[in-house]
Amino acid sequence: MAPSLSRQYDLILLGATGHTGKLCAEHITKSLPTDLKWAVSGRSHERLSAVVEEIKSYNPDRVQPAIEVATLSLDDLKALAQKSRLILNTVGPYFRYSSPVVQACAESGTHYLDVTGESPWVYEMIQKYHGVAKANGAIIIPEIGVESAPSDLIAWSLATLIRDKFSLDTKEIVASVHEMRSQPSGGTLATVTGLLDHYSLGELAKASAPWALSPIAGPKTSTSKPLIARILGIRNSQHLGTLTTSIMAGPNIAIVQRTWGLLGGPRSYGPNFQYHEYMRVKNSLAGTIIHYALRLLMFALAIPPLRWVIQYAAHNFYAPGQGASKEDTANECFELRAIAEVEEDSNKPRMAMAKFRYDGSLYYLTGIFLAEAAMVLLKNDDLTKKLGGGILTPALLGQRSQFDISLNQDDKELVRHALRKMADEAEVNAQLGRQKHERRRQRHEDGYRHGDRRGGRDGPRRSNDWPKETWATAPEVPIFNPQGRFSPGSLRNQDPQGRPHGPPGAYGDYRGYQAAQAEDELDEDDLEDGEFDDRSPPSQQYEDNRPRAGARYTIRGRARQVPTATHPRRRNPQRDPAGAYMSGAMPEGDPQG
Repeated sequence: MAPSLSRQYDLILLGATGHTGKLCAEHITKSLPTDLKWAVSGRSHERLSAVVEEIKSYNPDRVQPAIEVATLSLDDLKALAQKSRLILNTVGPYFRYSSPVVQACAESGTHYLDVTGESPWVYEMIQKYHGVAKANGAIIIPEIGVESAPSDLIAWSLATLIRDKFSLDTKEIVASVHEMRSQPSGGTLATVTGLLDHYSLGELAKASAPWALSPIAGPKTSTSKPLIARILGIRNSQHLGTLTTSIMAGPNIAIVQRTWGLLGGPRSYGPNFQYHEYMRVKNSLAGTIIHYALRLLMFALAIPPLRWVIQYAAHNFYAPGQGASKEDTANECFELRAIAEVEEDSNKPRMAMAKFRYDGSLYYLTGIFLAEAAMVLLKNDDLTKKLGGGILTPALLGQRSQFDISLNQDDKELVRHALRKMADEAEVNAQLGRQKHERRRQRHEDGYRHGDRRGGRDGPRRSNDWPKETWATAPEVPIFNPQGRFSPGSLRNQDPQGRPHGPPGAYGDYRGYQAAQAEDELDEDDLEDGEFDDRSPPSQQYEDNRPRAGARYTIRGRARQVPTATHPRRRNPQRDPAGAYMSGAMPEGDPQG
């Protein structure tokens, strides 16, 4: 029983007076369709009215949300759920307040999204309500904020690319929080410090066990680590740098593993698939200190008197419902990088790489995730029918109607066809030949300089530049891209074509996670061996291939050629459409004269 179209509201934002709830309401007001029927809900009519008045200033011309006052009793929540097709829940800590919200939605056949990061609570909800939600056609997706949507999307994108380009399984994905600047909100601090008030150590251990959230048993194989790495908590990666324990890793790994199971386990990412997540640090000493500091914090939280002291300090920093101001979050950012290894019998297996980046408040990004994921469900009836119901994961919103998560072994060809189609619709170009890599490496050694990469006579080669393996680049997926605020896949703050995906007031490409064709494509002549580089500055173009203002392409070639007057070291006599100098001539000021 899917939610009826005749219900009073399309969505209700529960917890709109909290820090994340306000930011989500702001994004809905600014970017979602003006004909959206929605309401804000909470326990105080006065505080809800203040929120409505505040967000009215962002878009005075649109119809403002209705106000629904409700307590957290099961009866009130059932009545609320039956009024709407979908509930967005930002009421945390979730283990303390939100179990009846999930129950009400599961029993009422109402779709549900939240932004928790509490794996023990998610484990509990799966055990209690997955079957009920599936029977009633309610799609329930927890952890669709910064935890754990970026990790789940990157893993799905890389495994999809490898399956499509190489027709092989994925052996391992190693992800790293490459950069993160953010301040926790009061709700986040209350959640971290309060989990052990609700769950025993045994319950936490059971919910945190490998593959605990997966509906099928996970692979028994695992990537072995050196003894020193296990003791010090560090891992060195040629391409990601020095890595250490990440406080976000546990919930993210659990969701990626559940996606693996929901998609068919061995038939999706591969029978030996592993996902690991870390945080990048400057050196091994810093990584060891962070690793043991986190261990010490968890030990302190397990001792009630110490936990109470920590809770008191956290409450004085930010009370639940409070968070940093917009001025304080202006310089926040989040970047997640990942490397995937193809499962094949080779001393140098092929690899794929992906990056997810957002500049701005991470709590506002969480609000974007919530709102745009809601539009995916509300505007894609075929998708919701295909998913059916149950407690699912963020990456499943990327499945097209051709892709059935319950495919049997005989449907492998259909799966591959669907993946090929999704990849064809994305801006992706894989490097499949070692000969191309050799040409690039040789050019680099001859003194070629691109961005901040140096080689040959320009300086020593860095260890994480110019990898020896054959690379593929993950498809750029338009993930929650309202008004073109950030580019597909890497989530930079500029659309690849330098313009928004939708008109002012629109929600842009509400397909969200689905791969989509870019509106303007570069011709094949504009590519040079399919080489990608996302670290180059925005470039000025020649007249025969001029992009829109502010464009930032990821493809290096003539479409990215910079005039010689701007970057003398990037002159190339072989690519000179303007005729600035003849082929073979050395430009003035060149190191060779």
